[in-house]
Amino acid sequence: MNRPPISFVEKVITHVETKCFASITAGGFDYLEKIYAQYLANEKNDEWLFKYLEKQFQWLDVPPIWIEREPAWPFCSGNPMLFVAQHSIGSSHHDIAGSGYTIYLFVGRKEQKNGYQLEFREIVQSEAMAKTINSIFDKIPN
Repeated sequence: MNRPPISFVEKVITHVETKCFASITAGGFDYLEKIYAQYLANEKNDEWLFKYLEKQFQWLDVPPIWIEREPAWPFCSGNPMLFVAQHSIGSSHHDIAGSGYTIYLFVGRKEQKNGYQLEFREIVQSEAMAKTINSIFDKIPN
């Protein structure tokens, strides 16, 4: 495969984070190489690239609102999963499930011999971790 240059990787990461509320880290380098090959086939057309990425990272109703600074968008079979919903667990359920967490639900599909199988993934982010990360970033001079 043709390794994408750093400038392409930065362009993809920036667009995915700012316009798609997502990340590509879970897709790995294979995902970047696949997109780069298609980008080259489309004559390095940035407009095509941005529209393609926006079709890849989808949500049912609204995009996720990540409580930690880093989006954690999961992949299934080499593709971004569909964001279904998120829910925060507050203090009223502390005795049952703890509190201060936000759960993000995603669905994707894996190809099987006789069709597809749905795969669900949940991402959990912690308010305590978000506060710690934010306090570290707040100390870094601009």
